[in-house]
Amino acid sequence: SSSDERRKAQPDRLTSLHTALPPLPNAQENRQLVQQMFQHAYDSYMYHAYPASDIRPLTCEATTFDLVKLPALTLLDSLDTLIVMSNYTEFARSVERLRQLHSTTPLFERNQNVSVFETTIRILGGLLSAHQ
Repeated sequence: SSSDERRKAQPDRLTSLHTALPPLPNAQENRQLVQQMFQHAYDSYMYHAYPASDIRPLTCEATTFDLVKLPALTLLDSLDTLIVMSNYTEFARSVERLRQLHSTTPLFERNQNVSVFETTIRILGGLLSAHQ
């Protein structure tokens, strides 16, 4: 039929899009790069900012995340990433750090407004990962 002939004559959109994009890097190299980038950011937070909720990326100063004013917010937020990256040792250390911090400074007993979205993705995600 003529519609089949027209379809064969037109270039496949997916193929033309694929050839226009740069080649994908080696998956293993990509994984290692992402792990190194995460480890750099995580180590910087732990060294320069913990137990503050956040870190300024350029100055490495401890700061408070205004939408969720909670100590160790970045550490809570990192728990799921530690699991995904199979860093179970640091995950266990982080959970213990949070337990110790909570015993001296209750983390969740706060009467303040928070962003429901940020609380859900950062705190709930981390706590669900820590739940064993």
